[in-house]
Amino acid sequence: MTGRPWLGLAAGAVAFAAGLAAVWPLASAVLAAPASSRPAWPATAQPLVVQEVLSGDSVVFTSTRTGPQVSDLGTITVRLIGIDAPNFPTSRECYAEESQAALAAMLPEGSIAWVVTDEVLQDEGGRWLGYVWSGEGDFVNDVLVANGIVRPYEMAPNEAFWPILAQSAEEAFRRSAGLWSACS
Repeated sequence: MTGRPWLGLAAGAVAFAAGLAAVWPLASAVLAAPASSRPAWPATAQPLVVQEVLSGDSVVFTSTRTGPQVSDLGTITVRLIGIDAPNFPTSRECYAEESQAALAAMLPEGSIAWVVTDEVLQDEGGRWLGYVWSGEGDFVNDVLVANGIVRPYEMAPNEAFWPILAQSAEEAFRRSAGLWSACS
């Protein structure tokens, strides 16, 4: 009888995970992304605190100190390089809510993310442009593309990780992952 309580706990954990996947299918898709082929964050990456996820490709961070990537202090908005998420709230494009939810799951409010910039630091609207890694080490831009949660978007001359993103997009398209099957 000593092993049976643990069996019940294990069964409960499996049921919880299955319930989470049923309620929010993207949770299992994002977490299932293979991380072995994705680059670890560079040594020059700067830690920022997640304040809010605005959409599937834009995040508000708090910068508590200047660093090699972001020179501003306080609240900054970062547009993820190399991806294009469906828009909302004005147009309500297909998969907009799913892409925002997936990014929010990877970058929960209050968590630390690691950001690296590229050739062009900011867009015309003043948003910082960056590649982002979660505190767990997942290359967020690529995980979103690899799961078909966002489309790839070449942003020359910011192309340091473009070959990785383009390859992931091709594989997601072939598998009809995410928006590739949900959106015509």
